[in-house]
Amino acid sequence: MDLIIRETIRASIAGTFLRRIVGKDVELQGVTIPKGDFLAYNASDVHMNEDIYADPEKWDPARFEAGREEDKKAHFGFVGWGIGRFNSLCQTFVLNLGVRTSSVSGNDSCQA
Repeated sequence: MDLIIRETIRASIAGTFLRRIVGKDVELQGVTIPKGDFLAYNASDVHMNEDIYADPEKWDPARFEAGREEDKKAHFGFVGWGIGRFNSLCQTFVLNLGVRTSSVSGNDSCQA
């Protein structure tokens, strides 16, 4: 169920996703971003990146299976739960909801 949820999030989140106010001056690719500026990150830059995901337009939950783990090809190769030191409360909720839904339906398998 986790693979299906992760792939659904990867494939469906497009556009500006992560937004932050810069906490201190940062240099990025030779450009200084001053403290207080607002940054936004387009999640599809990573989720639809062919250098990370083979055939990124194809819905393929198996891309997250042990041994394949395409999202591990890059630091922050999956940003569906946001980024930071702690897992999102939303992640825990959604995964628990998925497990409960699977239990209620009696079907915990999926064929892509």
